[in-house]
Amino acid sequence: MKNDSPSRTALWVTFLRAAADASPDINLFPDPIAKLFLPKTLKRLATSALFHRLMKFASFRIQRTERLRKVRPYWALLAEILMRARFAEDLLQQRIEEGVTQYIILGAGLDSFVFRYPELLSRVHVYELDHPASQAHKLSLIQRAGLTVPEGVTYLPIDFEKSSVSEVLSQSNFDPNQATLICWNGVSYYLTKSAVKALFLDLAEYCGDKVEIVFDYADGKFFQTKPVTWRQKIFEGSLRFGREPLLTGFYLQELEQLIQHCGFELVKNVPGKEQDALFSPQERGILFSNWNTHFAHIRGIDANTQRQVGS
Repeated sequence: MKNDSPSRTALWVTFLRAAADASPDINLFPDPIAKLFLPKTLKRLATSALFHRLMKFASFRIQRTERLRKVRPYWALLAEILMRARFAEDLLQQRIEEGVTQYIILGAGLDSFVFRYPELLSRVHVYELDHPASQAHKLSLIQRAGLTVPEGVTYLPIDFEKSSVSEVLSQSNFDPNQATLICWNGVSYYLTKSAVKALFLDLAEYCGDKVEIVFDYADGKFFQTKPVTWRQKIFEGSLRFGREPLLTGFYLQELEQLIQHCGFELVKNVPGKEQDALFSPQERGILFSNWNTHFAHIRGIDANTQRQVGS
């Protein structure tokens, strides 16, 4: 993303959410707000009956035609975007019942959670952190769409290259001593491993065992295999739609070592090949999961427990 312009990747994600919401063949992630954030041309395309017939035909051919096998990772990206959002929001609703009172969306883009679940905002305060240009663009779209931001929502601009998350949160009414869930989807790919580590360390130090993070990450083999395979080319080419280069992936053991070092424990890891099982065939419809990316849920460890683990 350019420093003075909103993220094109956010627009891509929003278009796919709007298309899935309008599709008669997908029931995975209802998002009637997404289309309100789209330019008129993309909105017409996302809601076009012809477009959805073409989507259904394409899915049928891609899954059943061997010579189209190389196209499957492209198609699976739609499921990745929807499944990771559903996974995070299902977890959030569960954790609210168990005591979470704060929800942070890092790199929020054009996420519409606060407009889809206003009834939850009496129980959880939502903080959206994003690049200043992207956040300003989103707020202008909210105004254009005639939406009213509910109480219980705080928008915090952040330049991730210049400020830490804890620094920005500390300037708001955020309470690091309250149970907090952080959604960090679609971001880790674009950061260096040192930047991912710095984020985890920052949050662990600031929130301790009060914080949990749900995020997706790329499989490490797509960044460490030489020469570059056609699978890696498809995966990287697809996610470079927004001109934001991919940098990082993790093997599971490597990720576990990193999060333990940073003061977290792995609660759940869902490999790409197991993501279809999270949702019913009726919900997934014409979609199938992306085996190149995985979901993770991690939780901060009490400082005393961490010292015992490290001893």
